[in-house]
This record gives sequence, structure tokens and C-alpha cells, in this order.
Amino acid sequence: METGRTAGKAARESRVELSLISESLPQVFRDLAAALEGGPGGALDGVDLHGCAKLKVEVRRKAGRAVVKLKAKHEESGGAASPSGRQPKAVGPKYGPLKKRLKRSWKVVREAVLAGRAPDAALAEAFVADSERMVAFPAKGDEYYAPYQAALESFRAALKSGDAVALRAACDELERVKVQCHARYK
Repeated sequence: METGRTAGKAARESRVELSLISESLPQVFRDLAAALEGGPGGALDGVDLHGCAKLKVEVRRKAGRAVVKLKAKHEESGGAASPSGRQPKAVGPKYGPLKKRLKRSWKVVREAVLAGRAPDAALAEAFVADSERMVAFPAKGDEYYAPYQAALESFRAALKSGDAVALRAACDELERVKVQCHARYK
């Protein structure tokens, strides 16, 4: 198998380009799977896949050969400025889509609790995870984050214990804090 590698940007991006015979293509994907699982990457050993935020794999066939381009993008650490002096663009969920997702999941979770049922476990788990992401956004209601997190912890505990009364109380508190925050920030 022939390889031609190109280096990417410092620690932010890692790239590799392989030119190989078409019959070797399945092995490249096995190497990719091994690298993603933390093992040796075979032909992909030059690419850092650990903790990548985005992975792009492109395969093109040219003159009886396969050209595989792999690019892994990584999140930048703790707000370090880029060489241009600007702050890097935030990687992760954007606030608007996150809020819309939370609104939809909260509606379904709350309706279930108000009807005296436990909400779907997967949906409740997604709601809790999104809520935790939401309270990480600065200047979007910081003073409400601590009471919201406390109510969220009560919600999580009530879900785990199956206590319907505590679940209802936690939902009521989550709704109260949400309404107060939205009255001021929405």
C-alpha cells in the first residue's frame, strides 16, 4: 500500500492523504475503526483522532487507484487566542438550536409528569444533558443557573427513585425558575 501524507494545521487539525490500490480500501476502514477505538491506526498512525470534534473521510477513485483523504478537527483548549489575535469560534452546541430542543423536550417531559406518568427515560436523560449544556452559556441568565441546577438535580433524583410527588415538585421548580429567567432574558 502506497501512502502520501500531508500535514495539517498545528494541534487544531490533523490530515492524511493515502493513495492506494482499490483492494486495500477495506483495510483503511479497519485501520480507521481501530484508531477511533484507541488502538494502532495502521496506515492512519499519523492522524490524531483522539477527541476529534469533526471527522471527514473522502474517497475518490482515480486511474484504478483509490485516494483517501481524512481530516480530523479538534476543539481548541480553554479559550486560547488564535495567531490572528481573535478568539476561536466556539465548538459545541449553538445556543439557539439548543434552546429549541430544550423547549420541545421540556414540553413532553412536563406533560408526562403533569399527567402522573414518568417521562420517557431517554427523553428525560436528553433533557437533563441539554439543560446542563444550557447553563454553561455565559450572560444568558447566569443568576438563574444555580437554582435551575438545584432543581435539575432534584428532578434527576426523583426520576431515579421513581417518586412521583418529588418529580412533580422538581418539575414545578424547574418551570418556576425557567419562567423567571425568560421574563428577564427572553
